Amino acid sequence: MNHFIHGVARGISEMFSLSEPVLEIGSYQVAGQESIANLRSLFSAKNYEGIDMRIGPGVDCVANGEQLSHEPASVGEVLALSTFEYVKCFRRGLEEVRRVLRPDGALVLSTRLHLRIH
Repeated sequence: MNHFIHGVARGISEMFSLSEPVLEIGSYQVAGQESIANLRSLFSAKNYEGIDMRIGPGVDCVANGEQLSHEPASVGEVLALSTFEYVKCFRRGLEEVRRVLRPDGALVLSTRLHLRIH
């Protein structure tokens, strides 16, 4: 997460009326980045769930983005900011996002270059 991506998320939260629940994939708040990594505060009026591969700050549920436990068409908005470059099979992760998003849902995605190391 960086300040630019946080600003994009803030702008989306202020400019668009998006449906809920909001699902954040990769919600773990890395030490030293809490002020920009806490996206939940931008969507405080909405039902919000943060998932990540490990337990920690910002994580409500430990889960794999390639195998979401949500019902089909049950999520209003998915945030995946600086996350998908770490998903082993990012195509499978995107298929899962598509499966759980409502037809009127929104995916907010940002990613760095996809390199072998990620």
